[in-house]
Amino acid sequence: MESVNVRLKDVRYMSDTKLTQKDVAAMLNVPASSIAEYEKEGYYVPSNILIKYCQTFNVSADYLLGLTNNLKQPNFEIHELGLSDAALDKLRNRKIYPELLSEIIEHEKFDEMMLDAAVYVDGFADESVQRYNALMQVGRAKLKHANLKSLDAKKDLLALDYVQMDQDYLFSGRMGEALKNILHDIKFHHKDDTSTSDYQNGESDFKNLLISTADDLEKNDNKLTLGQVVRTLFLKMLRIKNSDSNLDRVAKIGVNEDFDNLVNQSPIIEPDDRKRRRKK
Repeated sequence: MESVNVRLKDVRYMSDTKLTQKDVAAMLNVPASSIAEYEKEGYYVPSNILIKYCQTFNVSADYLLGLTNNLKQPNFEIHELGLSDAALDKLRNRKIYPELLSEIIEHEKFDEMMLDAAVYVDGFADESVQRYNALMQVGRAKLKHANLKSLDAKKDLLALDYVQMDQDYLFSGRMGEALKNILHDIKFHHKDDTSTSDYQNGESDFKNLLISTADDLEKNDNKLTLGQVVRTLFLKMLRIKNSDSNLDRVAKIGVNEDFDNLVNQSPIIEPDDRKRRRKK
């Protein structure tokens, strides 16, 4: 759960134009130095200041206190959502990922995807598809009575097979592509989160790693042993300096060198908050 200090900083960044601490101080009529203190982890924030934040930024106190991820307090009945008891049970008991579901729903392409789903489920296109396929069947029947030894007739018959419409295949393709694009955008949006993997574009990263190691081999006139190549790759993967002393430490892992002490040098081994607001 995020602290109130983190939430206050979040509120400042949520505006269309990122507000500075000085901007917020002017809005709340408090010194800018106070805003800086309120945003420090563990610093006490008076209740009257929380009230000012709620009133100024139109956010709920529960959000600022980290009790909910919803900015505003819902002012409607649950039944108005149109969800069944089973669906609400899944959301309430976190049998699914409600945060991910929320982001999927919020995506600009979600409405279009749901329209496709409604057309398929409600069967709006069934009759048209069936009529189309019936016409293709008539054409196929006529060709079968023709001279099938003719190459053109065989080609025309094969063409009718190609244009036969498979409704399930058509809609699964449209829905699959739409959902893939939505999830891709969400994945990119969260690439700097602490809860997501740091491993981005792994294939390219590993390819570059091999190229870099090959360059090292060339510089050493291919005099490196297989063990030295493996140790060099190990250091490069962890982004630890490729020095003679570190190569020697890798060689001594399990004997004189503790694995954890060496790995902890890596810049990719950081605290859980390693990526918080990296771009901010």
